[in-house]
Amino acid sequence: ELEPDAARSALIRENVDRLEAAR
Repeated sequence: ELEPDAARSALIRENVDRLEAAR
């Protein structure tokens, strides 16, 4: 089982990468 915090961090990281790429 993945830790909820770890899963959240991964999703947040992906979202941040997308926002950075959108610049």
